[in-house]
Amino acid sequence: RLEDGAVFLPKASQRLLGVRTQITEAGEASAALRMVGSLVPDPNASGRVQASQNGRLEPGPGGFPILGQRVERGAVLAFVTPTYSAAERGSLIQNAAELDAQITILEARVRRLTTLRGTVAEREIQDAQAELAGARQRRTAIQPALSGREPLVAPVSGVVSTLRGAVGQLVDSATTVFDIVDPGRLWVEA
Repeated sequence: RLEDGAVFLPKASQRLLGVRTQITEAGEASAALRMVGSLVPDPNASGRVQASQNGRLEPGPGGFPILGQRVERGAVLAFVTPTYSAAERGSLIQNAAELDAQITILEARVRRLTTLRGTVAEREIQDAQAELAGARQRRTAIQPALSGREPLVAPVSGVVSTLRGAVGQLVDSATTVFDIVDPGRLWVEA
């Protein structure tokens, strides 16, 4: 660059750099402003997939998704099998056995009271049925902890942008396993 602001670049250097010259025409040009920015996903069209409990990762029905793979909302991406200590597992099994025994007793009570309908107050039958329903709900609530595994599902439709898991990896509830974004709905943060 010369002192007056002009640029001198020999032809040999221009050819090496791929600089070409052409005749310009008079016309209108809009002003441009260059800014540094980054792409961020739209929070309404992106999501994180995390486990709600500690456990071991297992692949979903089609294996682990790969980066860039398109997934639909509600698709099962992986499973988390809970990991319990021997004491925790024993306590869960004990609670399940107690609830099973209680359900058996309550079912017999409801059957007995139902056969005595007319001689027993209707309120007493309804109370027994409600107690049985509550015991069944408690048993249903602890069943996934005993035998189940938690499915990790896609919260939105989009593309897998981050994968932080492998088969057999131990994860906790704070670990993000997958990030999913919709590439058609990205924002520029400048």
